[in-house]
Amino acid sequence: MSKAYDRIEWSYLRRLLEALGFDQKRVNSYVKQGRKGPSIHHLLFADDSLFMCKASESQARVLHDVLRTYGKATGQAINVQKSAISFGRLVRQEERDSISQVLGIFNEGGSSKYLGFPECFSGSKVDLLGYLRERVTARLNAWYLRKLSHSGKEILVKVSASAMPRKVHWIAWDKLCLPKDIGGVESAICTSMPSCSDPESRYFPEIDFLEAKLGNRPSYGWRSLLFGRELLVKGLQKRVGDGNSINVWCDKWFEDERDGYGLRAPWIKNCTFDLNLKMRSLIDFQARRWNHQALEEIFVPSDIEVLLRNQPVVTREDFWVWKLNRSGAYTVKSGYWLASNEKNKELQVLAEAKPSLNDLKVQGWKVHTSPKIKLFLWKALSDALHVSELVLARGMKCDERCQVCGREGKSTNHVLFQCDIARQTWALSYIPTPPRGWSERSIYENISYMLSMRKNLTPDDIASKAYKEADEQFMVQQIEGSIEREEAVCLPEACPPFIAPPKGWVKCEIGIEWSKGSSYTGAAWIVRNDVGRVLQHSRRALSAVPTLLEAKLQVSLWAVESTRSLRYQKVSFSSSFDDLSEAVVKPWLWPALQYEASDLRKELQVFVQWELKVEALVLVGCASFIAQSVVNLGLTQSYVASGHLW
Repeated sequence: MSKAYDRIEWSYLRRLLEALGFDQKRVNSYVKQGRKGPSIHHLLFADDSLFMCKASESQARVLHDVLRTYGKATGQAINVQKSAISFGRLVRQEERDSISQVLGIFNEGGSSKYLGFPECFSGSKVDLLGYLRERVTARLNAWYLRKLSHSGKEILVKVSASAMPRKVHWIAWDKLCLPKDIGGVESAICTSMPSCSDPESRYFPEIDFLEAKLGNRPSYGWRSLLFGRELLVKGLQKRVGDGNSINVWCDKWFEDERDGYGLRAPWIKNCTFDLNLKMRSLIDFQARRWNHQALEEIFVPSDIEVLLRNQPVVTREDFWVWKLNRSGAYTVKSGYWLASNEKNKELQVLAEAKPSLNDLKVQGWKVHTSPKIKLFLWKALSDALHVSELVLARGMKCDERCQVCGREGKSTNHVLFQCDIARQTWALSYIPTPPRGWSERSIYENISYMLSMRKNLTPDDIASKAYKEADEQFMVQQIEGSIEREEAVCLPEACPPFIAPPKGWVKCEIGIEWSKGSSYTGAAWIVRNDVGRVLQHSRRALSAVPTLLEAKLQVSLWAVESTRSLRYQKVSFSSSFDDLSEAVVKPWLWPALQYEASDLRKELQVFVQWELKVEALVLVGCASFIAQSVVNLGLTQSYVASGHLW
């Protein structure tokens, strides 16, 4: 459906912000678009929606009920006069009439656009995309075309047929997309993935998508999906669930990033082995971990080390994860990154070849200055500035003389260091010039000298710079102090607001302090009632925790076990662990963390009611402060206390 909603109610936005946990004062500020409130996202005001379902009266009734319920909850109304419905060519007229009657929409569409593309992208692509040709033809048939010369007509055709402005492309796009350490600027754009409505039921109803064939008379969407499957496989990694579907020696399910072989079977340790061995035989289901003894019998030590870092998720079947994201879920951004890397492999090898200017370009990116000056330095080192010498080298005509001093050979080095204006500017800047003057042959030598000057300051330069920065810092402090005093008058509340749990519940705030170089991890929790009063609080020191994720899991399990031992039945757990909490609540978004999520979810089932909430660090600051005392002050003794913290 297109253009379904024409209004949005502030009451709905207010209730939505309150449900997300925003403070009432903040909600009022956001709704009124206060001075410090963030801008409301444009998608909240989107009036174009597209729904797809099977052409049946029963599904039409369900869709109608969903839209009606949503309208009652949000205060929005459907404009059926401006809505349209599209049917497939095999849907009978009787079914079309009944579905239209249920939805109350009698306008048939399909020819409009959604997100810039035709709603119905089937049939002849020449007819569907013919409007592009018509648009160009209309522009070329303008009245002023008769007054143009042949060269003018050629320019008009180029401008009309392309949406890109007519500029000189100094650097190839592939080189721009290279990382900064090998000469690029790390530019990237996001592309959209093709969509196909329910391809599984039509093209691979009984097999996996990775094994599906093209089939007979495939649609445009299905061909597009298979075109990207080869790239998709390069970013997938097999994770062991219950181990029923993975053959240990015949399937490519194991990957060690250190050897660079990609997906493979584990290395064979013994001379004889069972070809039919399944991964299920290597799992201790009672402990929900690998059977370490079974692993040592058949695998080499390096493969065992990798397996122990990825324990099986015994509560589900074997599954795939996207290895280029921490969450394990595919994103268009990571897919584009992989596609760019695969496409530019040879270019990256050439860019990393020595000798090169990469080190000099990296120094330019590290200069403490504004981004536009950093980009200018990169352009100067990459021959991407609009000077006559480079313009002539690209086959275009221009005056090769400098328009300021009249000398021939206007190069980047001449403009920045050799021109009369440039020399006068450097002389007035009080920056010492090289002992032999600026090089006339190499701009790289001159820029290298300039970048080295920031490391070779004299004591007088350091002292004068320190005085200047101190004066600026004192001025900034005075300005910030006056702003803080003004804000203190407007906002007298200094403490962060307490977000209360539902009535009759308790709230457990969890804090953590983990450091890779520290031998201890600090953990703490605080239990409050629904009015914010502290009931109990505790601290604990954990030792030898290798990763931050493992620390979050251990601290969360400890907090759950502690509140269970205190016989609380309805608990709201609050922490700043956005990844672990979302993996429990929304497992489809974090497939890579399902082992940790399944452990935590199992322990939470003992409560009558529970919830996991992610809050800003300032809202769980008291628990975090107690946890920090383990690492910062060395208070490793555990305790459990009742009453207030002070």
